[in-house]
Amino acid sequence: MQRKFIFNLLFLIGLNLLIKPLWIIGVDRVVQIRLGFESYGVFYALLNVSYLFNMLLDLGIQNYNVRKVTAEKTSLTQLLPNILVLKLLFSGLYCIITLAAGFVFGFKSPQLEWLLLLALNQCLIFLISYLRSNLAALQFYVLDSLLSVADKFIMLFGVGLLLYYTPFMPLLSIQNFILIQTFSLLITALAAWFAVYRYTEKFRFQSNSNQVLQILKATLPYALLSFLMTLYFRVDSILINYFSGSTENGIYAAAYRLLDMSIMFSYLFATLLLPMFAKLLADKQSVRALTSISSRLLLPLSTLIPISFWFYRNELFQLLYHHEDAYAAMVMGIVMLAFPFISTLYIYGTLLTANGSIKWLNQVAFATAVINIGLNVLLIPRYQSAGAAVAAVIAHAFIAAFNTRKAFTMFNFSLHRKDWLGLAVYLPGSILLFYMGKISALNWLLALSLSILTAILLLFLCGLLPLKKGQAFIQELLSKKQAA
Repeated sequence: MQRKFIFNLLFLIGLNLLIKPLWIIGVDRVVQIRLGFESYGVFYALLNVSYLFNMLLDLGIQNYNVRKVTAEKTSLTQLLPNILVLKLLFSGLYCIITLAAGFVFGFKSPQLEWLLLLALNQCLIFLISYLRSNLAALQFYVLDSLLSVADKFIMLFGVGLLLYYTPFMPLLSIQNFILIQTFSLLITALAAWFAVYRYTEKFRFQSNSNQVLQILKATLPYALLSFLMTLYFRVDSILINYFSGSTENGIYAAAYRLLDMSIMFSYLFATLLLPMFAKLLADKQSVRALTSISSRLLLPLSTLIPISFWFYRNELFQLLYHHEDAYAAMVMGIVMLAFPFISTLYIYGTLLTANGSIKWLNQVAFATAVINIGLNVLLIPRYQSAGAAVAAVIAHAFIAAFNTRKAFTMFNFSLHRKDWLGLAVYLPGSILLFYMGKISALNWLLALSLSILTAILLLFLCGLLPLKKGQAFIQELLSKKQAA
């Protein structure tokens, strides 16, 4: 049983680390290079418009569903048809509102047609996410892991043909790029549906209006949270496109792509933590050990990526995008500074979500959205995408700090003196290591690799990577589950 759980955990992380970086670096990045920063900037702006109202596609249903199905597995059969009806109704409403928003923002044909396809893709993404949440709640982690990368796996082949197979290269366009994503998501959605259908008891596609309204009422606060988080995560690209144009937005997209890829690892933690936190809280067990282990594994490591990108921003940008651009590299370096704060949010925000602290989460998310929009309106006209990058870092730092403080207060968490001492040594020490590597005469790739390795060693020496305690905790958790 222990080996099976550990295998599932490693399988989830390994599969995502294999497929999704290949998509982001090997396909999505190359599409931007081939089509140009200006054309991709238009696509990126449309993509972020499609994000704006996607809370209508979730309505907080995924978090609500995980909590319900984790606590009572038989509730899946009752919830499934009612939630599907809700998703169908609100998907139509979402598409109408998204197209209207595109029109208001000044997009015209064929951009509005692309936006409709992107809206359809969002509908499929959220349907897949909901269906996967059932599998995670039922603890079918391998199946959930496979579905988490299935669409990207299909896209790798489809878009890869347009990029690397000479007879198909002339077919590369924004529209075909989106259409391949639509096809991949449709196949994955069908696979997810059949996977979930297997675990329902006497499923019938019959909804109960009272139950639908009850679910809607229970999930509306989560829908508001989803909207507010999407707003402060994605509004910057739309404002850059409005104030500074599509070329500048293309620069920001190039920078943000690396942050998105980094966030993927933290998001994997969150997808595992949410059902586990929900289960512990439902059983009235302490979440202290799980929170401690996850934060001590993820957060120190999350500092290595932004430090690496800051010191070697010019070299990494040239390596990724095949040309020198000190300004774009600076934007990338600034954006990556948000990563530790986002990682922090994925741990403590997930804990507060599992606890049902939705009122607090909405209040802090609203304040963050106001701060982020205000800073973007103030900074973008003067500093363009660099201003948006600064606004993103400040906004993520704000929401991470307040949610972490709330979690510490609510669950009586505390940092031991040795943790403070370890952080006090590690943070300046790692910065010094990267600085020494940067000014050395070594090849930059070798210097970067050595800096990362020595920084990881410093993590161990400072006691910030307690792998033995983590393994012991997992074994204890499994033995309790097996005994139950």
